[in-house]
Amino acid sequence: MPKNYNLHSISFPLISSGIFRGNLSNPAGESAKQCGYAYKKFIQEFPNYEVDLILSAFGSAEFQNAKDELESLP
Repeated sequence: MPKNYNLHSISFPLISSGIFRGNLSNPAGESAKQCGYAYKKFIQEFPNYEVDLILSAFGSAEFQNAKDELESLP
């Protein structure tokens, strides 16, 4: 947990999401969505603790898929 270690950013590389995708049709998007859910849960539990989420993607298509999924989260 970032708060236990006084961390204020989390970096999540989406580079391996294509290789280890299993049966996912949009591995980078699905990985980003799950990361987004975890991030939202964290900031709901600790609303006064500032933490940034940094996603990195291998290419522009993966980046766009991840961005689209994060923007569509409720």
